[in-house]
Amino acid sequence: MALIRPRLDFKTGMLVLRQSGKPEEVKVRLSLDPSYYAANISQQCDANVCGDVVRARLYTSPDVASFLTAAIGVPCTLARFPSASRTGSSMRHSKSHLRPLSQETNTPRPILLSNESPILTINRSSLNRLNEQIKSGGGKAAHPAVFRANIILAESSQLPSGQEQPWAEDSWESMQIGGLEGPKLDFLSGCRRCQMVCVDQTNAEKNEEPFVTLAKTRRFGGRVLFGVHTALADRNNAGGSWPTICVGDEVKTETNKI
Repeated sequence: MALIRPRLDFKTGMLVLRQSGKPEEVKVRLSLDPSYYAANISQQCDANVCGDVVRARLYTSPDVASFLTAAIGVPCTLARFPSASRTGSSMRHSKSHLRPLSQETNTPRPILLSNESPILTINRSSLNRLNEQIKSGGGKAAHPAVFRANIILAESSQLPSGQEQPWAEDSWESMQIGGLEGPKLDFLSGCRRCQMVCVDQTNAEKNEEPFVTLAKTRRFGGRVLFGVHTALADRNNAGGSWPTICVGDEVKTETNKI
């Protein structure tokens, strides 16, 4: 699956899938119109997502099924989390170890098909420190892509040498992106890691690092952590257009007050 390259074409409303090194591609319409995927209940299925069972809607296009079956090597097709499942028995919530939506009511945050949270953030300074530790042991430095982050935060390029702050994200509570008018995101918890981070995202080869070094240096209570789960703060969920962020936006973080 690491070799499947998805691309969103917002102009045409398409998800374009291509396998690395091959010219074939398949386009999947992202419309909410159910006629583009399973229209009757017999074509729905139960899907297990990180221990949660949801009623997924299957895309019925033979082109989609053929492409994914050939790419992955097992019979499969594409499924979609139905919008109706935002409520009811199929609704998913963030896991209990993550910070809730409301500290007062302990309400968990709603999520769709993501593993544990909507957005994953990593700190480039932490990756630099991790790679220093890996290389000191004779290993190969890890590329940021192996952590599959949505947001990579980098400290100022004008910061004097030796002034980086690796693992500062352990104490962050939130971040403001792009100034006061930009979106605010809450940090929910450290991201638990497994050996999936050892899969090279360019060629799908599996290595020992970075998990070996992470397991030695970033183990907390039996969990190996790197990066942080992140979600839009409450005030950004109250209607209106969705906020946007861009590469190069300035980020201001807020540290835990405890």
